[in-house]
Amino acid sequence: MNVNWCTGCKCVLANEEVVNGVCERCGSEVVHRVKSQWMLKITAYADKLIDGLDGLDYSERVATQQKNWIGRSHGAEVNFGTTAGDTLTVYTTAAIPSSAPPTWSSPGARHGQGGAGKGHHQECGCR
Repeated sequence: MNVNWCTGCKCVLANEEVVNGVCERCGSEVVHRVKSQWMLKITAYADKLIDGLDGLDYSERVATQQKNWIGRSHGAEVNFGTTAGDTLTVYTTAAIPSSAPPTWSSPGARHGQGGAGKGHHQECGCR
């Protein structure tokens, strides 16, 4: 994977730590290198990662960028039956207004794509 490499710190930098081609920490040149990387499913740890940023010595700008990049999403898993008899599970963070008519069974139903006749909140029990 192509990464930002600080020639002074000898470490990988996030995009937010590279300012005008130099390391925000030490001012050394940043070059692109191909390095082996581990990929983590950060969505499973988003709350812990965001809360942990408060104890780090990051500039406010970098901390805000990291919080925005990680994201804190809350939503619901909704199961829909398909015409093939399978179940389609969808995770959504879309807000369904409490005034939504009971025929809004899926986001597509709001756009004329049909629905099962049960409201979102009735289907998943999230309200």
